[in-house]
Amino acid sequence: MDGSSVKDLAYSKVIVYVGDRPAWKTPLNVFRADPWKLTDIPTIIKLRDGVEESRLVEKDIAGGLAAFIKE
Repeated sequence: MDGSSVKDLAYSKVIVYVGDRPAWKTPLNVFRADPWKLTDIPTIIKLRDGVEESRLVEKDIAGGLAAFIKE
């Protein structure tokens, strides 16, 4: 996955590798731009019909994952 298209995803869950540490740290990393706009890893994004519905970022995952999944 190159980070450019979310509308055609048929998966309910996808793990995406954003690159090694130096690749992630560059401001030009494709996942820092549209449509993802990631600022932290890990980030969990919930999509509905290919559109972002909500997201949970690194610092909030441990305490918020159960509620996020139930949404």
